[in-house]
Amino acid sequence: MRRSRQVLGQPLETAEPARIALCLGCGLLLQGEFNMAEPELRRALHLYGELADQEGQRNSLNVLGTVKARRGRPVEALELFSQIRHLSVTLENIEDEANSLLNIGATYINMGDHPNALHHLLTLGFSQHHDLPSVERYALNNLSMSYNGMGRHQDALEAALICLNVQVKNEPTQWYAPLKVDEAD
Repeated sequence: MRRSRQVLGQPLETAEPARIALCLGCGLLLQGEFNMAEPELRRALHLYGELADQEGQRNSLNVLGTVKARRGRPVEALELFSQIRHLSVTLENIEDEANSLLNIGATYINMGDHPNALHHLLTLGFSQHHDLPSVERYALNNLSMSYNGMGRHQDALEAALICLNVQVKNEPTQWYAPLKVDEAD
């Protein structure tokens, strides 16, 4: 982290400060330093905006949305994840659109709003239609949690069992992960 901060003060290629701020924000998020991560991610978002780099903006918004959710600001997180969905449609990035849908549903679960978390049904259909088994697996897992939270235990069990049977070949490694529901939060 210290090295990233040192590099930010040096003259660099135009995109480097944005990428460094994004990486620093991600690192702070992963360390649980949400208050420190947010300004770095806002900086990255601003810099990518100046560069008209929509992919960088989408990545910055995604991590910023996760920070907002982890800081207990779910309404702001939902707004950001909705922006990501629209930007992903513009960029014609199906997998990122699916992940934004997944994050919207997970945010509703974290809010305890299980009926709205059934948004995962949309994600499930979308991921199956576009053959995205890793997103399908997350959607089924989170759908199971939504059903469980609503007292629909048989539906929860069914979704969990289907989730176990989803096969993912060569699951992609991402530098960021979709927002996952964590019962401890």
